[in-house]
Amino acid sequence: MNRSFSQSRDVQITVSLSKLISSKRNPRRVKPERDAHRRMVASIRAHGLLAPLVVRADDASTGDFKVIAGNRRLAALRDVYKDSARPPKVPCVLRSVDDDTADALALAENFVREPMHPLDEAEAFAKLAREEAKGVESIASEFGVSQPYVRQRMKLATLAEPVKAAYRQGAIDTATAEAFASVPPDRQLEVWQEVAGNPQHAQHVRNVIAHAWIDAASATFDVSKLPDTAVSRDLFAERVLIERSAFMEAQAEALLAQRQALIEDGWAEVIVGPQGDVQDRLRPAQPRRRSSRSTRRRRASATCIGRAHGSGGKTWQEARSASHGTATGWNCRWRLCGCGASSCRQDGCRRGGRRRFHLPDTSGT
Repeated sequence: MNRSFSQSRDVQITVSLSKLISSKRNPRRVKPERDAHRRMVASIRAHGLLAPLVVRADDASTGDFKVIAGNRRLAALRDVYKDSARPPKVPCVLRSVDDDTADALALAENFVREPMHPLDEAEAFAKLAREEAKGVESIASEFGVSQPYVRQRMKLATLAEPVKAAYRQGAIDTATAEAFASVPPDRQLEVWQEVAGNPQHAQHVRNVIAHAWIDAASATFDVSKLPDTAVSRDLFAERVLIERSAFMEAQAEALLAQRQALIEDGWAEVIVGPQGDVQDRLRPAQPRRRSSRSTRRRRASATCIGRAHGSGGKTWQEARSASHGTATGWNCRWRLCGCGASSCRQDGCRRGGRRRFHLPDTSGT
């Protein structure tokens, strides 16, 4: 053990890790979260112990020292050096205090601790990436956090200046800041102006953004083929947003391609449009009177549409009412032939000569 005296009553010493023991008088009874412990371990591995432990001599005169302040750092040090054959020397501050003073010091250290503001973390991570060319994986490993955590924090660093200033001042909360960060900075400024610099909450911001950006989950086209400027990744809601005009154009092209493919597949007519607008054109003609044998065949085939719609074998009229009369009908394809029933997988049916295929129009999402 090495000692050096400072101008105060504190004594700067180095103590073997094996001689340091946790104080049972520590006011922190609930164990820290595992993520916090991992961050501490990663920090010590990357930068060493940044602050010495505060200790006092053990009453048992065994040569051990009880840690008054720094028990989390002690636990992290033990994890870092658990496989080391020779325990390292740990910088400490030795204080000669009674139990009451030791309790006050331990409480003060735990009580005044405050985590970094998310925006400060964001700008610190962004600076490491910019100036030291560190990647997300490297930063995550150095600070003991997950890679998605680093990406989300770095996304906050892209906030437009007015939004960033409001976030620092506490005028908006983290959820609202994350909502702004889901789109590029130029669009953030537009949203900021639309809400008159006073967003009510995160959902308010997301509702405004939704006017100009559409969730890629509704797309029927390959999003990767769009230009980067038309796509924004919302890392907080784990979704991809597409600029509305680019979405509409790509969606329309995808629907036309599907229509052409169906025509080439032999369909005489393919209708693209909202269900309500094309319902009349999809309605079959009234069937002619038939013999009892053909009527039985028609009724048997008419129940197939019930299976196609999951309606449990209902007739095509009942299935149409149950499915096509609601929004769920937009997700189905209703094939009709001239016999007045569904095609019943009988693609060769030519009775009446009318075959139609309905594609839901989602270009106006």
